[in-house]
Order: sequence, then C-alpha cells, then structure tokens
Amino acid sequence: MEVKVKKFSTNESINQAERKSDYWIFGGIFRPVYLQINPKENIDRVAIDAKADGSFKADVLLNSPKTAASIEITILDFQKNKQAVFSKNIPKKSDSIKVEGIFKNPKLWSPEFPNRYVATFKLLDKSNNIIHELSKKIGFRTVEVRKADGIYVNGAKTKFR
Repeated sequence: MEVKVKKFSTNESINQAERKSDYWIFGGIFRPVYLQINPKENIDRVAIDAKADGSFKADVLLNSPKTAASIEITILDFQKNKQAVFSKNIPKKSDSIKVEGIFKNPKLWSPEFPNRYVATFKLLDKSNNIIHELSKKIGFRTVEVRKADGIYVNGAKTKFR
C-alpha cells in the first residue's frame, strides 16, 4: 500500500476556504488513519439511542446478510462486567434490523459523571457462530430542549456560560 500526502488539496474551493477564512494550512495526516478488513457479511454501521430511563434502541445496518441469522448486543461496564444482553433474529432478505430492550438502573452519563458502557454487537449465523463483531462506547442520557425553559440533561436543567 502506498499513501501520497499533499500540502494542498486538489479541490480548489477547499484551498480557497483554508486561505480566506481560517488560515490553517497543514500538510500531512493529522488524525489516526487505519485500515480495517471485514468479512463479506458484516455490520456496516449502528445507530444507538440509550435514554436515561434505561430504554435502549439500536438500528443495525448490515452488508450482504446471506447466512446471518441473528444480532446479539451485550452491554458491558468499563470493568468488563456483563450488564445486559439483547438479541433479535434477522428477517430474511433484510439488510437492517432494530433491536430494543430495557437496561435496568443504568449509571447515567452527564458532563460531571461521564459513566459509559461498551455495547458489543455480534452478527451470528444459525449455529451461533460469530460472523462479525463490532464494539461502541455508549452512555445512557436524555437531552431535552424545553421551549422557553432551557436545556435539560437527565431531567436536570443545564446552565451554559
């Protein structure tokens, strides 16, 4: 593999934006770059909604789910203790699935107490063999914007300075 890094973009509008607005001109790679090889059948991406009341919803998008039979989601705390398991069978010829469940008594995420968990998604075949596995860090929280009142995080009003 070969990577060619340039000081300037081949897109002229990006070059102009860098020079005329923020004046940050960097050459090189300034963020982590990695390659990831997935099996042909894999979890493309997930969208997670973990609320302060413990309700957990995940939309799982799949690539080429030919032999995949189910999705299993395990939620671990940061000490790797299993806290909850949610699973659902994948309907035939479906490339997405919604998994829902209730997590009892979650430690809530807030800026002062950023309690987090790890949600591990496993794509399983009919024999419960793992086809693909993906992990995401999550926090249980609810953010609300109440009209003419303000912003609430986990039911507590938040003040911005």
